Amino acid sequence: MDRTAAPADARLRMLRFWQAACDTRCDVTLRLMEQTTVRGRLLEVDGQQSRFLVENLDTCLGTYPTAIVRRDDVIAVRIRPPPGALQR
Repeated sequence: MDRTAAPADARLRMLRFWQAACDTRCDVTLRLMEQTTVRGRLLEVDGQQSRFLVENLDTCLGTYPTAIVRRDDVIAVRIRPPPGALQR
């Protein structure tokens, strides 16, 4: 693979990863700025990977049925697929 194809290949692999995570409705834990942690179920990630659409977002202020979380607010992402999702 040449040098120009490597970044495009890496981006395609990352987009496929996010698509699989959303298709299986993975549980997600997001560690945000100011040491806040929120949890929910990942529904969608936009093409620039700058926004996460999360269902049943559990926060210290309550649970939101759906919410958009900006990537710029996220320090770390932990994704847990549902049981059996990784079995072939």
